[in-house]
Amino acid sequence: MHSEGTTLKDFFSFESGEVSQKKMSSMEILKKVSAVKDAITKEAPDIRWPVAFEEIMRKTGDLLDISLGDIMSRAWNKYRVLTSYLDREKYSPRESFLVPLAEHTIKSDHNPHVDILLGERSIGKIDFDIKVSLTLRGFIVRIQDGKIMEIKTGTC
Repeated sequence: MHSEGTTLKDFFSFESGEVSQKKMSSMEILKKVSAVKDAITKEAPDIRWPVAFEEIMRKTGDLLDISLGDIMSRAWNKYRVLTSYLDREKYSPRESFLVPLAEHTIKSDHNPHVDILLGERSIGKIDFDIKVSLTLRGFIVRIQDGKIMEIKTGTC
């Protein structure tokens, strides 16, 4: 995973620095987060919950550093129209080809999790279920040597 371009992290407003009190309150409603808070409070009373929560949020942001370009490329690598450009006899590796894509929807599921450790021992786990659906119009890809070299954006 890399952080070039737009990532899932951008959609969830994870910035460095302190998490707002409002965001913290809304996250604490989640059953798993409440269970982790209780475990930390019970097993490590010297650790302040806001500090622990900030670290959990930082790690969560790291998990969401998934490039939308990577999501699209993975989906397009299975797209029959684009896989035909792997034929080197028909499409010279030295030439570039601009391929307009019909309107289409890319769906992608992601299930990252944050394990909460106290020393070497797990005291909790927070699972995330993220479903991405991108409807793309007017996109053009530049292909050379069977690889997507550039994505010219339309609307999403």
